[in-house]
Amino acid sequence: MTDHLKNWEDVEISAKRKDLGGVVRSFSNKFEFVKGAYDLLEAEYLSNYTKASAILVIGVLNDSWGYNEKFRCKLDFSTYQSDGYTISINAIDDSVASIINANKSQVYDIPVSELKEDTLYYDRIYLNNNTKWSINPNVDQTQDDVYEVIINTKDIYTLLPITYIDTNFAVKNIIDVSDQILSIHEATGDNYMIKGITPHPIKIRISFSIKAGKTSEEIVLALFFVILNKGGDILREERTYIPLSDTYINIDKTFDISLNPDDRFAVYFNSAGGHSTDIHLTIKDVKEISVSYIGRNKPVEIDAFSPKKLLSSLLSRMGVSLSGDIISGSMPIPWMMAAESVRGIKDAKVHTSFSKFCDFAKALMGYDYEILDNSVRFRHMNDFFVNETKVLDHVSNMELSVDESLIYSGVEIGFDKQDYDEINGRDEFHFKSSFSTGLDIKDNILSLISPYRADCYGLEFLAKERDEESKDTDSDNDIFIVHARKDGDRLVLVREENGGAIYAVTGVLFPDTIFNASYSPRNMVLVNNERLGICTDYLSFTASDGNSSISIGGVPETLPISLPVNDRRIRIDKVSVETPGLSPFPGNYRGKLSFSYAGRSYEGWVSEITEKIGKPQTTTYSLILSKIK
Repeated sequence: MTDHLKNWEDVEISAKRKDLGGVVRSFSNKFEFVKGAYDLLEAEYLSNYTKASAILVIGVLNDSWGYNEKFRCKLDFSTYQSDGYTISINAIDDSVASIINANKSQVYDIPVSELKEDTLYYDRIYLNNNTKWSINPNVDQTQDDVYEVIINTKDIYTLLPITYIDTNFAVKNIIDVSDQILSIHEATGDNYMIKGITPHPIKIRISFSIKAGKTSEEIVLALFFVILNKGGDILREERTYIPLSDTYINIDKTFDISLNPDDRFAVYFNSAGGHSTDIHLTIKDVKEISVSYIGRNKPVEIDAFSPKKLLSSLLSRMGVSLSGDIISGSMPIPWMMAAESVRGIKDAKVHTSFSKFCDFAKALMGYDYEILDNSVRFRHMNDFFVNETKVLDHVSNMELSVDESLIYSGVEIGFDKQDYDEINGRDEFHFKSSFSTGLDIKDNILSLISPYRADCYGLEFLAKERDEESKDTDSDNDIFIVHARKDGDRLVLVREENGGAIYAVTGVLFPDTIFNASYSPRNMVLVNNERLGICTDYLSFTASDGNSSISIGGVPETLPISLPVNDRRIRIDKVSVETPGLSPFPGNYRGKLSFSYAGRSYEGWVSEITEKIGKPQTTTYSLILSKIK
């Protein structure tokens, strides 16, 4: 019935590769019907009005004088037009590829209760905790960093006048800190520098220079460092005598102690026997007055789900009836958690889109997707290019050109930088790193940034906010990924202790508890090496938004990277050719096509195949080249 289709010779079917991933099919979407087809469609429209429905099936004659179906599609009666002789109507491309393309950027809120597959036992990471004090003099300063303090005649016991600043207790309920006020003369009750809450090792550092002015009487002055109980009984004491000679002495003390609940640490002056004249003190070169400790918060359990589960949920919400699948590769497939789950928020949800999922899969694992065997399947880029070759004959009209989009001057890879309020965050390395290809042909930076986060400290700081449900944070819509494995009825983080030396991290403060070593920017480069090796054989590190001093498995993150050259699968050039007849190429489009032209041999992968179904039947091939001989 091709003579009933007025624009039959314009009908095309195309198979086109999406980036460097799978190949999807499309077809002409506007048809003009005449003769008997006109009558059938007009009758359907007039009879059923808004419920009119029709399907167009196009087949190609085979050697057995039967027809092989090439494609079928519904007709969209909302585009119905008639001039009395010809009905023009569009086709509805309801293929999975079309549905995904139309909805890929749509953001969906998905309840974690629909996704949860397991529970992560998050055993936390070690954190630095500290507080600093500054001198609080009772005489107006005339010089920067020089402090005058006068001890009155009545003061036998006088606390060192200090005020606490820059408090950072990431792990709470270990100690309490306070100002020491000059006018208070006894280190009892609430008069202290540090008070114990939970027994835990702490480090106290006190370092400055001090001198006492000469007086007309003999006075023995000492600076006392004491631990007292709540009643004021001295449990431990250390003293340094200060001569009244107008000569500076250095105070440099370190105390590694643990305070029992309600024990106090205090620093005060004592003048044995009293004094009838004021004592003038000068303090300078204050290097440090601080307390610090290393702590680890209590473990928490967090709802977790797999990328496959999230993918299937996204597809369902987009109206795709196929299942989602993730094929294992060299990069460990992570587990996922909603930021709201990390915070312990009731009725937590995931906030994401298919596009973001694709960006995550490409950046972290070097993955793209294909639509095959009733599933939307993500797999490594290499899997889309296999060394099975089919020869094209009778080629004509060859054109070769360079695809400049595949020439990169550099790559930015990793994760978006996060701004923390905590000092510990300076150790984080799961941010963006930059590498140079050394090519100066054009300024084209390849961006491989995962929208899903892997930063250890970001996860830790959110987990700290579990008691702040009513407070919104900028991170509430984020998704976190972790490298975890099954341990009994729960998931545990993979670290050197349970995963081996390849996960050993150095160059960080607390390597024993850091995690996600697998997902460092350099490891992300390695799983994307085929893509990056298209235009260069070498990458040199140039910059990092995070801690670039680390090594993983003994390999520095800044070490240059050599890329495959001898077995390079893809070149920067592409070629187009035409052949008579329709394409004999198999439908999975993973193999190579080869042909000879003008004395040279060419091999390449399908970029696009366009088949002219009408007469005369021809096929145009656009190939991503792999070899030229």
